[in-house]
Amino acid sequence: MGLRENPIVSIREGLALIPSDWKPLRKLRDPMEDVISVLEADDWDVTSRSLVDRATVGMWPLLSHHPFNPHGLLRPGRKRHGIADDALTLLLLYDGLAIADPLVEIREAARLGDDLRAIKLFKRMMFIYAELEPLFEAGVLAVEHARPSLKSGDRAAVLAHFGIDPGMTVFTNFEEIFAGYYAFSETGREQILRQCEELIVLLGLPPQRFSDPRVAHAAMRSTAQALLHLSWQLAVCTDDPEVDVVLLNPSEEVLFRELVNSSSLVDSDIAGATTHTEYVGMASLGDIPSFDGMQLTVDEAVTIRRDDSFELFRGHLRRALDDNRTAVARDRLERERAVKEFEARMNDAAKELAVGIRSSSLKRHARDRALPAGVAIVASAVAGGVTDPSNGVAVAVGAAVAATLTGVAETIGGWLSGRRGQEPRSIAVRYAAALGRPAGRL
Repeated sequence: MGLRENPIVSIREGLALIPSDWKPLRKLRDPMEDVISVLEADDWDVTSRSLVDRATVGMWPLLSHHPFNPHGLLRPGRKRHGIADDALTLLLLYDGLAIADPLVEIREAARLGDDLRAIKLFKRMMFIYAELEPLFEAGVLAVEHARPSLKSGDRAAVLAHFGIDPGMTVFTNFEEIFAGYYAFSETGREQILRQCEELIVLLGLPPQRFSDPRVAHAAMRSTAQALLHLSWQLAVCTDDPEVDVVLLNPSEEVLFRELVNSSSLVDSDIAGATTHTEYVGMASLGDIPSFDGMQLTVDEAVTIRRDDSFELFRGHLRRALDDNRTAVARDRLERERAVKEFEARMNDAAKELAVGIRSSSLKRHARDRALPAGVAIVASAVAGGVTDPSNGVAVAVGAAVAATLTGVAETIGGWLSGRRGQEPRSIAVRYAAALGRPAGRL
């Protein structure tokens, strides 16, 4: 689909105003006329847009634009939102960030004649964009057009791999159960807690033991959120290779690793073989200086990003990613050593960054604690397999799940090969950004 670099352009062309100028005048304007003017000014011929010429190893982590999303760009539940801490860290470390394009929902509401919804969504977008203008103007925030539903092929395939239907029925059932939890007998309540534990194990997540229903309920909600977030990210990033997956908690990392390590596709170029995707490892970027997004204006966040210390760190990261990609693709047996070499380089770069921050004016914004960050490294590999010609199913040696070409393997394979370049038979290597301590090493 391609990223839209600066959506403020369409708003300026349609209204002769930018969002921050529109806010104080909004009560004097016809809201639906504003909606129509922006939609008419917006270039929606996505296929005609030229793709941005990004570096092969450039990374643009994808985040939600919704202020109520705990894993989004903005802090939830505040009138003046501020950049979420995780998003701020990603903004400082990577080439830029991408968010879902709100105009997709606005245009759909207008198309269906739901003017009230279109106006509501438009006002919310304008308030958010008024805060984010400096990021758009600096070229470090872009919007992504793709908006796959839960029933879309890629999202449904990810969920189906874990035995979850697009309606997320198992989780909606738990919502109803916990709403009436104390109406159940003592035995029934105990069974509910055990069922929560069983679901977590079935999904491949670390086992938990629940005695408090509030903890169990929260675990079900966070697990559902992880599945929703990961399926959305993979679907978008498969559709558009310009944007990148970001794993924001250990549960997402575990689910992602399971998807990668159990996906195998028939290799059309090598008879009797299977292209297998391999989770090479979670490579640490070192301990990154942490900043509190709520205490910073967006302009201050842009200023921090432009500091020489972060510019230097991002340069180190791009070169390390490029060298690691070459090493991982060259020799499968040396992949573990390549990860260790990458970590050693980035650990030195993180220490250099910390020294730079301590000796600059940014010190007053930094927290006392550091934030661990990393990249998940995924690569393709050719392994012996058994192909059933009757239905196109390939079963790789040691694979946990046999996947059809229309299943999750196609989604993972599509995502992985999105940055392969001009050599379709080469080993594909791709990264996913990650924050927090890894759930475990391979």
